[in-house]
Amino acid sequence: MTLLIPKGKLRKTTRLLLSDPNVSDASKKLILKFQEELFAERLSSARVEIYIRQLRHVARLLNKKSLEKAGKKDILKVLNWVER
Repeated sequence: MTLLIPKGKLRKTTRLLLSDPNVSDASKKLILKFQEELFAERLSSARVEIYIRQLRHVARLLNKKSLEKAGKKDILKVLNWVER
């Protein structure tokens, strides 16, 4: 997969995601694919950065479990985090 590292604050957020040992490789790929789709929809870098930062936190809560494999318990854990 070819990765284009964005500029500015989004660059830092993307690098933090890629270097985070608590986020599964599958989740990293999924988040980066989502990032590409957001840019294709012409969202601003600032908006994309917010989404990627939040998704990184969600992925960390799953303790290396892929975002695609999250179950009901995992979703409840994330919702609990969001509501606090």
